[in-house]
Amino acid sequence: MEIDLYELKYRNYKNFSNNEKNNPLEITGISLDTIRIVKEQLNILKKTEPDKLNIMKFSDVTYTKFPIFDENKNYMQFRYTPVFIKEKKNTNPAEHMERFKNLDINNLPLIDVARFLNIKIEKSNNIEYYGEYMRIENKIVLGTDDIPTFIHELVHAIHNFLSNEGYEMFFLYDSENDLYTYDSDYNEFIAEFASLILCKMYNIENNASYSRYYIEMYNEIENGIPEYVIDRVEMICEFVKLCKEKM
Repeated sequence: MEIDLYELKYRNYKNFSNNEKNNPLEITGISLDTIRIVKEQLNILKKTEPDKLNIMKFSDVTYTKFPIFDENKNYMQFRYTPVFIKEKKNTNPAEHMERFKNLDINNLPLIDVARFLNIKIEKSNNIEYYGEYMRIENKIVLGTDDIPTFIHELVHAIHNFLSNEGYEMFFLYDSENDLYTYDSDYNEFIAEFASLILCKMYNIENNASYSRYYIEMYNEIENGIPEYVIDRVEMICEFVKLCKEKM
């Protein structure tokens, strides 16, 4: 049996803030507008052909030291040049490193929501993923300047926040074996679908083909999306709206 964790919407979130003005968690229902957008995007998603995301990670490029001998001065010096780590790409590695330098976290869409919830944001050219949410540190690390990647990781962070204790939302109850199990498919499906909805709600450009591709790694849409997944996506999107209203 699956735990209906969205009873949390009626709970008192005492651990969040002592300041009533900053508490956006007085959720009593989902707005019709949110429900409408979720249904519209779900229909679009079902009609969209899946396609892989063709972007680079910051970690695809590194600086390599090249020796240069100056014959006139009889002197060896070294030049640091950006190069691609693996396969050859069709872009200039120097331009790619410049994108890393130019990614301004302060200008990310919905960064105000992340800060409102005390979620830390960093960028890195070392992580092997496009992005990662580190639950223990309550931190998002970005390995790309792809904006929907940030929104995806932000949804993970909000999902975790709504658990109140940091665990329940990420675990399902296995009644047959009487234990709680981590459900990666469940969480990734929700994170990608909710990020697609939030991009639509806040006019953020997004690749629906990749969202379809990503979601289908965890659940085939044609087989039907469980109702509890839709409920949670609606809840997360409604929560973001309430956060922005309370700022």
